[in-house]
Amino acid sequence: MGRILVVDDEESLALLIKKVLEMEGYEVLVAPNGQKALEILQREPVDLVITDYMMPVMDGLELVRRIKRDEKFSNLKNVKIIMLTVSDFQDTIEEALKMGVEDYITKPFDFSEIIIAVNNALG
Repeated sequence: MGRILVVDDEESLALLIKKVLEMEGYEVLVAPNGQKALEILQREPVDLVITDYMMPVMDGLELVRRIKRDEKFSNLKNVKIIMLTVSDFQDTIEEALKMGVEDYITKPFDFSEIIIAVNNALG
């Protein structure tokens, strides 16, 4: 169906998202921050990245910037991205969408929102 990388420093949430998406038939990898996500993306092909915005080491916006604009990761230009964010970061959401993020989901969210966004992005 598709391969997804979930990037979130909140391990319990990342593992819940992984479990929900695996129940939908997706193969899911998990990374605790943007830097680890880039390391995974260099060796593992994925169709979609779901990334939190606020993370240590490298935030979600910098991860998106690297995926979409860094020549080192030109093989990732077609990877779909969904960003998770809290509602009071409207400027961040707008910037992410301008950089090529497919969709965003505001925390707290219902897991059905994740499933719908993933199905739309990969459908």
